[in-house]
Amino acid sequence: MVYEYDERVINKNNDFFDKNKFVGYILPDGTIYTCENHNITNVFTFIKLYLVLLDSDYSQKNDLLRVDTDDKLAKVVLNKIKSMSHEEIHALLEFTENEIILSDLLVCFFGCHLITRLKKNMITSEYNLEPFYNYLLHDFKIDSFPRIMYDKEKKIYHYVKSMDRNDYLYDEINEIKKDVKEDEIELFHKTR
Repeated sequence: MVYEYDERVINKNNDFFDKNKFVGYILPDGTIYTCENHNITNVFTFIKLYLVLLDSDYSQKNDLLRVDTDDKLAKVVLNKIKSMSHEEIHALLEFTENEIILSDLLVCFFGCHLITRLKKNMITSEYNLEPFYNYLLHDFKIDSFPRIMYDKEKKIYHYVKSMDRNDYLYDEINEIKKDVKEDEIELFHKTR
């Protein structure tokens, strides 16, 4: 899947405190999620609450997770938690007890892609940047962070760094940009 390019997410300068800047995520399905008032602490509270509840009474998992919400980010989180075993939930609860930033958890564990306040900058834990092809065509910088993975033997979560193997992608994009005018770059967008 290649994410559809959406100009709403472009931050055109590096003024971090500009209140008009877009801050949000590209969700794993390609949906753009806008953060209200640059704040999603309610999502972290929601995650921690569910982890504590499920860890203390995993037998009630189906009842506890029978939640209906219109919030697309909450749905991503709920779907991931629904697929986790008790051991995985316990390990994630312990992992989040350390100093972890919510955006890191959303990017590195839940598979969301952070659109930062910086000029044309995103953070992902994807090692294959092909889904960002259209954004790369428009000069976005994509930073890759390690993924948070579960080790079944040790029963812990830890960061796993992947190898950058996107040279072919950057070569293709550079070839296009070398021969195409800026106002024609959209003709080379890839679709889902």
